[in-house]
Amino acid sequence: MTPLMKVNSIYCTRNDENVYVNKVDLNDTSNTKVDQTPRRSSVTQPPGAESTGGHCYRRVSVCLGLLCVLLFTALIVVTAHYIAFTYEAEVLKADRDHLWINYSLLVSQSDHLMVEREALQSNYSSVVSERDQLTVERDQLLRNYSHCTAVNKNLTESLKVCPQGWRQLNSMLYYISTEKKSWASSRQHCRQRGGDLVIISSQEEQNFISKLNGEFWIGLSDTDKEGTWKWVDGTTVTKRNGYWMEKQPDDYNKMEDCAVTFCTGVVSQKTWNDIPCHSTKFFICEKKALSSF
Repeated sequence: MTPLMKVNSIYCTRNDENVYVNKVDLNDTSNTKVDQTPRRSSVTQPPGAESTGGHCYRRVSVCLGLLCVLLFTALIVVTAHYIAFTYEAEVLKADRDHLWINYSLLVSQSDHLMVEREALQSNYSSVVSERDQLTVERDQLLRNYSHCTAVNKNLTESLKVCPQGWRQLNSMLYYISTEKKSWASSRQHCRQRGGDLVIISSQEEQNFISKLNGEFWIGLSDTDKEGTWKWVDGTTVTKRNGYWMEKQPDDYNKMEDCAVTFCTGVVSQKTWNDIPCHSTKFFICEKKALSSF
């Protein structure tokens, strides 16, 4: 500060204004009123003092202008950052909302997938159980198939030995007819099937045939000579060694020359009877097993 400004109070105005100085004696503690009437200062300004004050004001103005520019620039920058931050915040908020929606959808899908997983787990358990059951059934069917195959093989082998419709006793096969014929026609039918009318030559054979039900022709007759009963193979049989019914054979009316066995389903040693050969009866054929027919 210049020597001209070393006063108690200094007021700087524009170049065209006057300088007023109020001087107060700080040491005066009396009640004397200070004369505050403005009066023109008697201080004489040195040369260049007015230009120095104007230069000061210009500096202050430039500083204030620069400060305003800086503040305005700062305000613009802050406003721009605020707008950018606000926009970014809105974008982040929108992203947050979108992410929340996606999260909710994922949670819902997760719950749905959980339910589907449990359903699949249940279905899997059911399928596994069903598979195990089917495996057991398959194994049982395989065992049954093997058994049936063995049975079929045995039946096939049996059919080779005992054709369908025939019955076997030891090494002999027996055919029980389902139609009635005369004795001669019955014998012809048996021969066509590879056998002949049955010859009962043992008690076992008699017991086997007597278990049938019905009246059947057997291969016994006395057509060659009355009273001489012969089997179809030519061997003879007497009343003593035959299985005749009581008082048989009796050759009733001299017309009974062929023999039948009257079976009742129970074992009996007396089933033979003589009747006319033209009568129609069921018949029993006999042949050896494994013979061609």
